[in-house]
Amino acid sequence: MIFSRFFTPDHAKPDPKVRKAAAIQLSPDEPKSRQILHELAFNDEAPEVNLAALEQLNSFALWQKVAQTAKNERVKKAAKQKVRTSILSDDTVSDTDKKDFLLESADAELVAEFLLQKHSVSFDADYVLRLIDKVDKPQFREKYFLSGASDEVRQVLLQQEASISRLQKWLKRVSGDLAERIGLRIAELEAEQEMPIEVTKQTRLVLSKLQALLDEKSLDVFSQKRACLVQEYTDLEASFYCLNDRDKQAFEEKKHRIDERLSRCESSLSEEYEAQQQALLKTTTLNEIESDIAAIGLQVEALMSEIDAVTLEALENVQKTILDLETRVTKATTLIGRANAEPLLQKLSLLSSQLTKLPEWQRHTLAMQTLLDNIETSFQSDVSDWSTIAQTIEDYQSRFNELFESESPLAVQHKQRWSQLKGALKAAKKEAEKESKQTIAQFRKQLGVISSLISQGKFRVAMLKFSTLNNQWSQASEQVKRSLERKYEEISTQVDRLEGWQDYVSADRKPALLEQARTLVDDTSMGMVERANKIKLLRKSWQSLSLTKSEAEQGEQIDTEFDDLLERAFAPCRKYFAEQEEKRKQHIQDREAMIKALSEVSEDTSLAIAEKYEAFNALQKRWRNADKLRPQDYLPLKARFDALRDEVTTSFDAWLSDNAEQKNNLVSRAQALLESADIKAATEEAKVLQQTWRTTATAGKKLDGQLWKRFRKVNDAIFERLNAERVASKQAVSEAVEAFNTSLNVVKAKVDEGDTEAYRACADKLYSQLTQLPKSIVSDLKASLSELDKQVRNIEADKRLKREQAKINALLNVMQDSTGKHADSMHEHPDWDVLEPSWQQALTGAYKFNNDQILTHRADALLLLEIALDLPSPETERGNRQQLQLSLLASSLEQGDKPDPQQYLHAWLGFGVLDKIDESELVRLNTCLQTMLRAV
Repeated sequence: MIFSRFFTPDHAKPDPKVRKAAAIQLSPDEPKSRQILHELAFNDEAPEVNLAALEQLNSFALWQKVAQTAKNERVKKAAKQKVRTSILSDDTVSDTDKKDFLLESADAELVAEFLLQKHSVSFDADYVLRLIDKVDKPQFREKYFLSGASDEVRQVLLQQEASISRLQKWLKRVSGDLAERIGLRIAELEAEQEMPIEVTKQTRLVLSKLQALLDEKSLDVFSQKRACLVQEYTDLEASFYCLNDRDKQAFEEKKHRIDERLSRCESSLSEEYEAQQQALLKTTTLNEIESDIAAIGLQVEALMSEIDAVTLEALENVQKTILDLETRVTKATTLIGRANAEPLLQKLSLLSSQLTKLPEWQRHTLAMQTLLDNIETSFQSDVSDWSTIAQTIEDYQSRFNELFESESPLAVQHKQRWSQLKGALKAAKKEAEKESKQTIAQFRKQLGVISSLISQGKFRVAMLKFSTLNNQWSQASEQVKRSLERKYEEISTQVDRLEGWQDYVSADRKPALLEQARTLVDDTSMGMVERANKIKLLRKSWQSLSLTKSEAEQGEQIDTEFDDLLERAFAPCRKYFAEQEEKRKQHIQDREAMIKALSEVSEDTSLAIAEKYEAFNALQKRWRNADKLRPQDYLPLKARFDALRDEVTTSFDAWLSDNAEQKNNLVSRAQALLESADIKAATEEAKVLQQTWRTTATAGKKLDGQLWKRFRKVNDAIFERLNAERVASKQAVSEAVEAFNTSLNVVKAKVDEGDTEAYRACADKLYSQLTQLPKSIVSDLKASLSELDKQVRNIEADKRLKREQAKINALLNVMQDSTGKHADSMHEHPDWDVLEPSWQQALTGAYKFNNDQILTHRADALLLLEIALDLPSPETERGNRQQLQLSLLASSLEQGDKPDPQQYLHAWLGFGVLDKIDESELVRLNTCLQTMLRAV
């Protein structure tokens, strides 16, 4: 025990004062003394010994550790004061140690004091902001902002400050540029405060518009507006961060409910749209078929109008077209309906039957043309007796009526030609009548002269003149003879009394009359009426003659011969007149039947007014087309028919007037559509009006024609305007597409040269142009634009990869060229500015790895980087890699840390320049960097 007292060192003696004095005498430079001082500083029970040992060691790290772990309050307080003094005023502590301490160990009060004393001027803004966040006091933020903060820190603090009242307090204490920046921040916060109100307002408006779409009836308008409104809502959703959760949820729920209703509405509209499209297809198909039938009708009409020039090939072509149309209508029956198909098939059947009758009409046309040619030929012969011409006209009219067919395709042409010939015959009759009157006047004058000569006793002169007149009389027309017959007979009787006159006159006349009778028997070319008149005149002439002496000897033989000849000549006339009488009776019966039918129509109350009017018109048409009668038969019948017609016509007046008013209203409505701004809607309305017109009853033939002409003119103007607008719309779309393609080609040319900014500058404009174009042509243009967008992204990705690869190459060059040199030499390297700023900070030691227990060597940082990237490590590093993986696992379990390749790369760079070039290490680093690049 005594020896132990003598040999016990002072630092181990019981007396604290001795231990303190011993601690003061120990030198920290000697390893053994340094160990004793460590023991005294942390394990000695006397505070003064602890403090003396710490003073001798003079290590900021030890003071910092004691301040955190000391149990004695005196020691702890002294250590804290020492640390505070070192941080605030002692230059022996490195900036790195200060930064680590302030960030990790120092209390908020010390950090605040350190910052306010402007010791942080040399520190970067990010670090200062981290210290400010550690203090976490609004008053300190304000104080530091207004005192010593740098511009960069102030800008961040401004953006972090969200209190307008606090910023307004700051504003009162500053001026100049800083005041302007604070004012801008206040305005920005005020705008952010208004933002929830505006977002709420706009969102409600969009949802209201979406809900209003439930009343939309057009699928196209519905889809277009819905897409636009959904896009507006999507754009507003990006600003929902400023709303509270309740409002946000309310909007989302309301949007969901509206979407469900809109989906149901869209489904309903789609069904209606499909029905409309089906109806439109039906109408279009029906209109096309009707148009084609009308066209083939025109072809058939053309064939009928040129019936004598129709070829077999043309006929077969038209018949084939009709058969094709019938097949087409049959196939379309399901679509257009049987009610529409049957009338079309009936029309086609009628056209086909017309073509079937074509040979018959050709024969009829040939016969009619032959008749008309014969009439024209016979008219050209010399006919001087106007009464004969009148009979000829009547005979020709009868023959024409017998052959004429109103259903003939050339009925109109035949009737026109007959009217022309009839007019010419009537003109000839008028001319013959005029000549006949002149001849009668001359004969009357000569007969007066003869009568005067006889009265004067100048018989010889009278007989000579009568002889001359008698020759002229025999050549005169029957009309002239009928007109002067009595006067002639009187003069002839007077002359007969003259001696020897009868022999003189009768010598040559009866044989001549017999010859005329014989000729008449054999003449078959003469009409029956003309033949009968001729027989009548011959008999009258025969009876006016007395027998000569030679004829008297023959007795009645010559009279009998003459009578036989006339009887034979009249036999055809007797048959003809009997047939005509039968026809006359039949025609009278037909017209009586028409009068009876008209009377029944007038008295029938079961018929609708339209049906009665149709029956009335049909009867009128039959009356006009019925065969003609003699005036004495026709006029009484006509009077009865006209009386009934007037009675029936009166009953139609109110109905026709009402129909005319309806059609006038349709014309007025059509005229109003001309002024409509929406020409498409006006056109659809015009189609409805046309359909209404078709179902509106007649207003009378004459008025119908006038009203239809006006109505059609207005409709033509409406559809012409629609066509003009369609042409203008197509032109506008064409110009817009051309402008879009021009812009796209210009941008594409610049992109092909590598200028992607040109695309970014006008991409929105190009997409906006697409929204103005019809959907039918947008897809191809949008595909071209999307392809260009993809090309731009690829170019930009290539550029980005090249920039990142350039940074990697620059880093390898800097590390390789700076090997073995001072760290400051890296700043002078030409590739230094190419490096990432975070790499520059790490290389200059400004980066601190937050897990020093794991990372102690550069090789460990590279291994950690390979572990984080799941890359293999050299076989020689297997043990170190396993140990690091266990450490990482433990750290992950305790602190929840996850491997971060960037952190390990910064840690590797934080070790500074390489001591020597290690190619394998640089190769491993390059592999890691390339892997990180591919991940990006």
